[in-house]
Amino acid sequence: AVSACEKAGEWQQALTLLHSMELGALVPDLITLNACISACERSQQWQTALALLSEIGHRVKTGADEVSYGAAISACGKAAQWQRAIWMLGSMPVPPNEICCSAVISACEKGLQWQLAIFLLQAMPGFRIMPATVSYNAAISACEKCKEWKLALLLFHDMRLPDSISYNSTISACEKGGQWELGLELLGKMLGTDLLTEIGVNASISACGKGFQWQPALALLCGMSEFKLEPNEFSFNSAMSALEKGGQWILAVELLSRMKRARGGLQPDVISYNTAIGACSRGGQWESSLHLLLEMATMQIHANEVSYSTAMTALEQDGQWQMILELLDWMPKQAVHQDVVCCNSAIGACSKAGRWQLALHLLGTIGSQTNGLAKDIPEALPNDISFNAALSACQCAGRWRHALCLLHDMRWAEVEPNTMSYKAAFGAMEKAGRFEFFPSLTEMMCMLQYRG
Repeated sequence: AVSACEKAGEWQQALTLLHSMELGALVPDLITLNACISACERSQQWQTALALLSEIGHRVKTGADEVSYGAAISACGKAAQWQRAIWMLGSMPVPPNEICCSAVISACEKGLQWQLAIFLLQAMPGFRIMPATVSYNAAISACEKCKEWKLALLLFHDMRLPDSISYNSTISACEKGGQWELGLELLGKMLGTDLLTEIGVNASISACGKGFQWQPALALLCGMSEFKLEPNEFSFNSAMSALEKGGQWILAVELLSRMKRARGGLQPDVISYNTAIGACSRGGQWESSLHLLLEMATMQIHANEVSYSTAMTALEQDGQWQMILELLDWMPKQAVHQDVVCCNSAIGACSKAGRWQLALHLLGTIGSQTNGLAKDIPEALPNDISFNAALSACQCAGRWRHALCLLHDMRWAEVEPNTMSYKAAFGAMEKAGRFEFFPSLTEMMCMLQYRG
């Protein structure tokens, strides 16, 4: 019964049965106690697993064995308790086995301790243990999570029999390291074998996207069906991201439409729409960006700050300042925070349209939704882009006094004026014909740079 609870991860039921045995004057053996520890391990109850391990010596004459320690170490590993896992490995009264060592390496992987993971892997032969595939996989995964793609690749080539997890983790490491060619090379070795999975293909698509290689990314997505693999949301989103980076907005929108027509429960999410909106924005297609943003509501997908800011960027490029203001006003009604990126787009659009009063008003409203908590939320504070856009508006309108006030406001807001800031202020004075203030502004610029 306890063994059944172990396999099902029913740790509480396993402990109840253990307690019932003791009440019935039955002495649980080591196999039963190990099953209880394993049940805790499966349910990520590492404290309870350690408590049971410490009690084995009082209940069983032989004490804990490598199975006991392996389950307890694995429980710590799943909870990223890598320090405890290492300590337990070093304090084992019995020689560790491959399972114990692999569990500690896995704990280091979850704790992002790639150096320790590799050290333990290399130390295993000293315990007369040859590292198995699972040990290598844990070490490769640790390197992958820490973006150590070269080491991941070295470990992979050191393996005798890599499995699907080995390939997928190494491809993912290449993806994080921007090595799309190496990722494709590894994927090519998996073709025609039962090692090929959606995970490996998805990692390769993502790697191609990060390497601005939209053609192979799209080819991988379209070729998944040939290998009887089902693309998921990540597959489509990664391919659309590659198309966005490659400026292929028409293909990105087509992929989004294909997702909506797909069967099997596959539906676009907020990342899908944001990526498609971004592709349209990069392509200067503000109408398509706006259409997709509005379509999200009909698809019952809640647009976020990225959705709005990306669409606003397209609108700003085309000078659609009125429409940006409408979207900015609509955001709070949809429970979406007006972040600084959205506000910057609005300020920039008003500046280009010669609406300097609106630009200054919008600058003053940044952070107004945070109920006084703006300083705790960097995204809610005006930045150099915000001030420079407003300064540019003052420059175009010759509002030199406002420009000087903005320079002082930047210091109050702890935003360092840069070359663009001073250039805009000088330009405002020049347009207003107030050349007599040039020396004062030059002196102020030198003072600010000296204090900085």
